[in-house]
Amino acid sequence: MLYLWVLLGLGWILFWRCGGINSKDGLKKKGPQAVEFVLDQKGKIIKMRLCPEAEAQVNKSQALLDEAKGMFERIMKAFSAGEVAQLESLVSPELWRILKADIENRNLQKQTLEFSLLNFLSVSLLACTAQKMTVMFISEQYNVLKDEQQKILEGANNQVTRMKDVWTFQKEGKKWRLMTAESEPVNV
Repeated sequence: MLYLWVLLGLGWILFWRCGGINSKDGLKKKGPQAVEFVLDQKGKIIKMRLCPEAEAQVNKSQALLDEAKGMFERIMKAFSAGEVAQLESLVSPELWRILKADIENRNLQKQTLEFSLLNFLSVSLLACTAQKMTVMFISEQYNVLKDEQQKILEGANNQVTRMKDVWTFQKEGKKWRLMTAESEPVNV
């Protein structure tokens, strides 16, 4: 039932936004056709699908979210492993300097950061242009900071933390780079 409401809500939004409807009974409006409805003889919707143009937009958004998820994983793994050179190619110069200083400080204090991304609970595209996108990640992570004797300084063994991260990426050529990042724990 929830699935039906989601589909109907998406259909209404796309219909309203794009101003179009096609149906078996010939009702049409001029302009782009975002959603196609198939009606039974009583006028009830029996099938709804995205038109090719709208489906292409959904697929493009999904591709951007998949790329953002991959960037999130690569950046978090590189940061926790102290891979400064890899981070330089993934983040803005300003952010790279901040992350590099944090890694150098960790190394001076002989600390290690253990990170595991367990899963994404949600990934949402908050804003998007051709050159910039802002994405919100809700994820479950394992983060533990240890000293050289393996004593835990932050976090706890086997403790899963739910995090909310809002990251803004900017496109440079064909590549996306992380420009800003905000992170906070999410209370369960």
